[in-house]
Parts: sequence; structure tokens; C-alpha cells
Amino acid sequence: MVSLEHVSKCCFTIARAGTVTPNPKARIPSYLLHLHLSPALHAEHEKLHKKPTYTSSAQLTAQHTPADLAGAHLLAVINFPRKQIGPRMSDCLVTGVVPPGVVDPEVKRAGTVFVRPWQWETDASQLESEPNVLGVTVEPGARVGLIPPPPGGAGLVETNPRDLTWDEFTKVHVCVGTVLGLGSPAAHVADPALQQVRFIVDFGSTAGKRTAIVWLRAPFLDTAQLVGRQLLAVMNLSADGAAAEWFPDGAAAILTVNGRTVLEPAKSVENGFCLA
Repeated sequence: MVSLEHVSKCCFTIARAGTVTPNPKARIPSYLLHLHLSPALHAEHEKLHKKPTYTSSAQLTAQHTPADLAGAHLLAVINFPRKQIGPRMSDCLVTGVVPPGVVDPEVKRAGTVFVRPWQWETDASQLESEPNVLGVTVEPGARVGLIPPPPGGAGLVETNPRDLTWDEFTKVHVCVGTVLGLGSPAAHVADPALQQVRFIVDFGSTAGKRTAIVWLRAPFLDTAQLVGRQLLAVMNLSADGAAAEWFPDGAAAILTVNGRTVLEPAKSVENGFCLA
């Protein structure tokens, strides 16, 4: 089991793919991605490494074409130490979801699907009153986590501590499930602009059907639109301490982009696919 603090140490961030270049000479087929993040992250990266953008080698060639990825918003983990991969330095991990319980790396790569923010539908009246709702746009560098930041808080990741180990990352079990139903929203007792929604989610043959909780920040997305859709949740959050206050009774904890939308696989996958 992992704590809220442990999950928070994984710097999950939304990156927008710029150029996408196949690498046919690589030992493992991959794409070289140039990624757009927040202005502050780019400035920090330029100062430290004399490079204007982050790059990453992503093993997404089996399920996605360059056209699928160019301009797409992707879930990345940015705070691993930089890693030399062939002649290039990889600045972050572009994540994907992979078949559960598969050990063979080639089988994993064949099934890997990238993860993106869900772009929920907004009606005309909402667009007029809230022109910047996340249903319309997602900023590169947006923070992904379990508890939304306060209004005016750190919605964008602005610095990279490079302090995460692979072992710490793999201890956080994030899985895909399909929403079967939901309860009524409940406002946070101290912050009415923060609300909790409980879902019943099918996480596949291993984890089964479980209660999953999401915390959202106003203006709230229309959670009814999520019924029948897939999302990603942390499955092994501790039932003690602060985690129990936010996600009681062993509920799965749904990841969000600043409490404004959830994450989904870019293609429909089997329930129980895991983040890697």
C-alpha cells in the first residue's frame, strides 16, 4: 500500500507532443517525441541542459502512428533522473497502459496504449459563461494527482526535482476500469468548490468491481457522461492517515487533471490494464 505523499512524489504531468519521429534504427521500436510542458519547466530545462524542450523515447509504435501522437496530450512522469537511451538523452517517461500480468516485454509493447485527459462535452451556455473550462482546453504542464489544488494554486508543474526512482514509481498501482454507475456529488465540508463523487467501476478480472472516488474542482465536469467510459485510478492507496480521510473504506482513488477532468486510455482497452 502507498500513502498520498508517495503518490504525490510521482510528478504526473500532461505533456503535449510536438514532433514525433520514428526511430527505425532503435533496438526496440520507438518514437522520439519532443514535448511541450509549462513555460517555467521549459525555462528551467533550458538553463540546466541548454535544450528548449523535453524529449522522450516512447515505445508506442505498435498501437499508434505518428499522426495519432502529434499534437496529442499525453500523461508523462517527469521527475526521474535523465536517462541515456542510445545516442539521445530521455528527459521524462511518456506513460502507457499495458496488459495486466504480462511478463514478455514484446507482448507488453504490442499492447501499449497512451493515456490522455478525457475531453468532456460542454453545452453552449457553459462555453459562454466559462470559456476556459477544461472541456475546451488542457494546458501543457498541467498537474495530475488525487487531490485538486486550491483555487489559484499550482495548477501547472513549474519545477522538476528529478527525485523519483523507478522502484518508487512501480509501487503505485494504477489501473484502467469502466464506470458502471455513480452516486450523487457531495461537497467538501470546508470548501464548497470541491466535491466528491463515488463511482462503481469494473477494474477487470483481477480487481473486480470496486467503489472509486474522485475529487473535483469547480466548475464541475458532468460526471454522468463518464458512465460507460474508461478512467484510471490508484488501486493500492493506504487505508490509514490522510488517505483514509479522502478515500475511505479502501476505495480506489481516481486520478484527475487539477480536479477538472479524468484520464483515459487513447483507445478502449481491457479493464485491468496497468500504467507503465
